Amino acid sequence: LRSLVAQGRVCECLATVVAASCALGTNMHRSGDELSVADLVVGGKVDYFSSAKQCWVSVTVTQVDAETGHIELDLRKGTWIHPRDHQAKLRRHMRPGKSHLEWVKAMIGSDRYHDEMEDFFFRHARVSTRGQEPAIPRSALPALAAELDTVLGCCGSLALLEAEAVPAGSARRGKSGEGECLSRAAFSLAFWQALNKTLREYGDLIESKRGASRHSQRCAADYTVEREL
Repeated sequence: LRSLVAQGRVCECLATVVAASCALGTNMHRSGDELSVADLVVGGKVDYFSSAKQCWVSVTVTQVDAETGHIELDLRKGTWIHPRDHQAKLRRHMRPGKSHLEWVKAMIGSDRYHDEMEDFFFRHARVSTRGQEPAIPRSALPALAAELDTVLGCCGSLALLEAEAVPAGSARRGKSGEGECLSRAAFSLAFWQALNKTLREYGDLIESKRGASRHSQRCAADYTVEREL
């Protein structure tokens, strides 16, 4: 890890840490992520660790039982989470810091975008024995999403990746399933969407938001044309 940091390969360093966490089946909490009573209010945003998806997802508190401390989330309507499970399954809503946003801003509309996108893609892609193009299998999406969430400083990457996944060998998105995969072009689009979404929602935390927005708009136009083609 020290060697990667010394070489300026921060994303690979973070990827190593995230991969180790996923391999151990742990749900990492960052310092300061612990919940407080003020976080658990109806309408409040928190992050929930999904055992099925093996990653953190952003959710909204829909109900709170003031007497027992049980809460209900929009992701799991009808299921109440016991207070003893709060610290293990919930954390304070993850928000990017200035360093995360500066990195996002540097990616959008710059020459670094393509290189970073390729690095992310090929760390998780698999090559088919039938001569098909490299693609990321659906089973690898949670680990990829966790890696993206770490460098972006916020949750939400998994939903964007799943939205672009398609059945293996198909050019069109279909129903969710184990046979789905993420092509390089599809991941490139999802990666841009994740960057743009982060900057759009949290960009007011850094200066020069107007300039960054212009970069985002140009990038959006490019990908719209590419997708239509």
